[in-house]
Amino acid sequence: MSDPSGREWIVEEVASAEVMAAAPSVSVLINTYNHEPFIGECLAGVAAQQTSFPVEVVIGEDCSTDRTRAICRAFQRQHPRQVRLLLPSRNVGELENFRLCFRACRGRYVALLEGDDLWTSPLKLQRQYDQLERHPAWAMCIHNVSLVGDAHRPGDVFFGADRKPVYARADFVERNFVPTCSCMFRNRGPDILPEWFWDPAANPYPDWILHVTNAAYGDIGCLDDVLGVHRRHAGGVWGSTFDGSADGDIRRMRKRLTAFERLQECMGAAQAAALRRQRAAACFHIALAYRRKAEWPAVRRFLAKGFFIDPLAPHPFWRSYLLTWAPRRGEQGHA
Repeated sequence: MSDPSGREWIVEEVASAEVMAAAPSVSVLINTYNHEPFIGECLAGVAAQQTSFPVEVVIGEDCSTDRTRAICRAFQRQHPRQVRLLLPSRNVGELENFRLCFRACRGRYVALLEGDDLWTSPLKLQRQYDQLERHPAWAMCIHNVSLVGDAHRPGDVFFGADRKPVYARADFVERNFVPTCSCMFRNRGPDILPEWFWDPAANPYPDWILHVTNAAYGDIGCLDDVLGVHRRHAGGVWGSTFDGSADGDIRRMRKRLTAFERLQECMGAAQAAALRRQRAAACFHIALAYRRKAEWPAVRRFLAKGFFIDPLAPHPFWRSYLLTWAPRRGEQGHA
């Protein structure tokens, strides 16, 4: 294999004859990179699963610089009849690692898990499998999770009182509401995903696009039970986007702007108006962040872009735009 720059790399698969001869009903897909403090607990939660059906565990270890790969190798040796370990010869990045694992999954269902999260119930897979078997119109099944991190208190959970038992594709317009470690979906393979899905510059939130694409085939059932833990920390994908700086806000909101552009391609005319408004809002927040840096040409550029995207947004929204357009007192010299 080679990347766009022409650099060659190979993938070693460590798997026993027994696991390759099996016909799994569920594939557990684990992407991991530099998760040494967490991966042991993550894998222990997988090993604890009690199911009435065969399970394969597909682990993509992306050439970590810590002991993550050694821990995964030891886990495969301990569970050779279930675990398939994919080992690229160099770091290939989150999306390519996911593609390798997704293509390898053979189960009728795929359950996602990242190496810094964990499952706390030994019946997690069985509960979701039973629900998907019982509801053939569902494309996915998710569940509540505990939230762990500096910003969270003991007992914090992802879904509160506003949780719905069933979500539809339109619910993804404002945000991705699926904790990755809670997701099990019907395996239609990676070919249902658009080609730009695998380009990080074009697809800054691939999990969001994955769930929207799956939701084209049915609704999303949501269990209230807390069956896992999602960690939010500075080294994680989510935590690294919030550093409180103007530059951090610009990076984050530019990603959201790109994500809403991609969502509009995926979701089509039915959600076009709502997505236009989200794109306009992202432009507004980018302008606010540039205002903190007193970079007035950028402020005006993104305000104009927001107005061009959605000139019919509600009037209070545009009043905020106009207030932001005018430099604050004492800043006129920077305009």
